[in-house]
Amino acid sequence: RSDCKQLILTGGADRFISVWEEESPCTKDESATSSRWKIKERLGPHTGWVKDIASIQLQHHNDENDSGRHVFLFSIGCNCIEVWKPRDEKENHDSGDDRAGSYYRHYHKLQVDSSVEMGCTLSSDLLCLAIHRYCCSENDSVDSMIGDASTSNMMEPLSQCELMAGGVDGRIHRWRIRGTSFVDSEATSAHEGRVNGIVICHKLKALVSIGNDGLLVCWKINNNESISDWQFAKLCLNNQGSIENGSDSAITSEARRIKLQSMCIVSDGTNESIVAIGSTCGRVMLVRISKAVNGDGELIPELMKDSTKTLVDAGVIHALQFYKADDAGRGILLFGGSGFFVWTFDLNALKKIAR
Repeated sequence: RSDCKQLILTGGADRFISVWEEESPCTKDESATSSRWKIKERLGPHTGWVKDIASIQLQHHNDENDSGRHVFLFSIGCNCIEVWKPRDEKENHDSGDDRAGSYYRHYHKLQVDSSVEMGCTLSSDLLCLAIHRYCCSENDSVDSMIGDASTSNMMEPLSQCELMAGGVDGRIHRWRIRGTSFVDSEATSAHEGRVNGIVICHKLKALVSIGNDGLLVCWKINNNESISDWQFAKLCLNNQGSIENGSDSAITSEARRIKLQSMCIVSDGTNESIVAIGSTCGRVMLVRISKAVNGDGELIPELMKDSTKTLVDAGVIHALQFYKADDAGRGILLFGGSGFFVWTFDLNALKKIAR
């Protein structure tokens, strides 16, 4: 923003997004606690709790000005995804209503219906969002335009992207975004029960999902194929990390007692990525997803040795966030359950042990 103010967006059970504005920015000599924040506006109401929020900025390669740039904000409410766009200064000036000076306007609604044909007879409510962005030109380098893969808030100049969402009924949904249009919506069955988290490892070109069935599923992204045709591998994190490559073989009910609740990216590379997983029993695990050396680049997930931490009093691990502490490989993993917990570790050392 031109006035250097920052915004924080939060979603809640009141079915609204709260847009917080920094009322008095800190100076260099002041501490961060000196900032005062106020709610500038509320977006909604949604059809239910606001479960997740994501944003992206796109720009056509042949546009040299802002006219080709499209910013989208996505938010989940029950079985709907609300799409928002920023208001420009002209819109605020011409509005002449109580929305004058607001930051966002409602743009579109994406709705998901239940599909008995796909075996999904439960609620079609959505729980989590992820955005896959890529370049359409063969001459453009995707890796050079990725940015920080650990955040769901992406502001990179790209030509095309896809919106992914996981739901209560075990499906993953996909929409292609072309300019300001949402086309080619589709879905595939991914888990038995809720899909609690999805992330995109952009450099590895993989979609990773976790669910109530205790499984981590990694999908090899192919922009030219339907999501139902993507190669995938499963890792059960309740029975010593056995892998089921593209298999739907039965897993015992005993193994399904622990549900996978939250996830974040720890590192992302062209040949391997590492994700952190939080469970319903206070357990946090690190999983390596590597690309096979064979020609088809099969994805292989494995639980890293000596990389599991269990805090019985933590309860359900509702959220995870990773921060790189320094270039030496030390990292800080923050997670929240019945309280706030910090896990510091040497990622390079863990990688050596896992080998």
